[in-house]
Amino acid sequence: MRVLFRRRPWASVFAIGRASSRLRRLGVPALAGLLLIVGCQAKQGELAQAIAATPADSPLHQGPSVAETIGTRPGDAIAASVPPGLNAELVEPLTGEALQRAQRLLADVRASLETPAFLAGRGRASNEPGDEPETAPDPPLATQRLYAAGRQQLLEGKTAEAVKLLEAALRVSPNEPALLKMLAGSWATLGNRVRAMQYLQQAVRADPSDVESMVVLGRFLVDVGDTEAGLFVLLAALDDVAGLADADPALPSLARLYLAEGLKRDGYLAAAIGQWGAFLSEEPAATRANRHGAELRFHRQRRPIHLANLGDMHSRLGDALAARRAYAQAELAGEGGVDLARRVVYTDLWLGRLAEAQERIVATVEKTEAAPAALSLIEYAVQQGLPAEPMVDARRSLRRQPAEPDAVTLALAAALPRAGAAALLAEHLDDAPADTRVLERFL
Repeated sequence: MRVLFRRRPWASVFAIGRASSRLRRLGVPALAGLLLIVGCQAKQGELAQAIAATPADSPLHQGPSVAETIGTRPGDAIAASVPPGLNAELVEPLTGEALQRAQRLLADVRASLETPAFLAGRGRASNEPGDEPETAPDPPLATQRLYAAGRQQLLEGKTAEAVKLLEAALRVSPNEPALLKMLAGSWATLGNRVRAMQYLQQAVRADPSDVESMVVLGRFLVDVGDTEAGLFVLLAALDDVAGLADADPALPSLARLYLAEGLKRDGYLAAAIGQWGAFLSEEPAATRANRHGAELRFHRQRRPIHLANLGDMHSRLGDALAARRAYAQAELAGEGGVDLARRVVYTDLWLGRLAEAQERIVATVEKTEAAPAALSLIEYAVQQGLPAEPMVDARRSLRRQPAEPDAVTLALAAALPRAGAAALLAEHLDDAPADTRVLERFL
């Protein structure tokens, strides 16, 4: 075994893993673990790789993580490049000033935000006794008629006509909150967010209790790139909604999600993770039959995607263990396919979990019926230092699955050394001599 480790350390990892698995099936798990420790007197890094290659339910994987047990931190096993088809900007660890920015906590970020000019002097919404605003006088009759006519046009789907009537009403009664809010919504429907934001800014100044407009405004500001103003508005909305007993129950959750997205967009990943985690851990509450309730229900259905985003942010922060856990949760929540598989394989290689990475590649090729995107992972894994031989062993079962059975053989042949590739192609041609693509490659 020592000779095997010295000459072919990667082959020894998988040989030991297979032997350990057989011993476990025979009912001697303790001996299986002993084989890994006593049977290979290797360097610490090689022992780490051997342990990582054992099945996930091995006693060696219980308790602290493998990395914590043997002193191997993420990045020590394989400095893997990003798989083909995966945007490196989503998962590659940050460095320097970008990493320092990403590590800032929410309190630090908040302290650095300046109050937008349109919120200067604005009070805070509250339902505390004695804080009720004075009752405003009814708007003039002309305003009421124009408002009613504009609202009717909106109900009939005539948004442009409604805007004309509502702006005429606003000229009679400037700063009327109901008009400002309805005009903002109308311009948003027409696709003009700039005009919508102008009216929303006036609305939140005119009515400090209008948390709904605050949440929508914060989201629009983030979307158009005025991220710091958007973050300030969303944080203020979260503060305000806590004091409003009659607020739409969807608003706090949406504000937290928009805040998380804004923090991520501005590079504050640690703060974004906190807000995204809070959003995902919320107990689903009843929502109203309105657009906010519908949007919140939509985002709850996207839970797997949100979990994958969390994994990406952990990866950017250099925390491969947390990233891998988030990807596992995304998979349990229903996310699948090659996109998640790329992330999982990348992270497993980073952590030195070589057997898991290899198993994931084989499973993905099988599940996708040898889709080209999945097959590209085979060559990628070999380029990163994994041996191709164990994947060749799985070829026979995979080759019967896909619509193009030669695809798996060709992908593996591209990753194998010349002699191994020739043998694999010859074996395929013995079974399927009519596969012209394989024959051309063999010749």
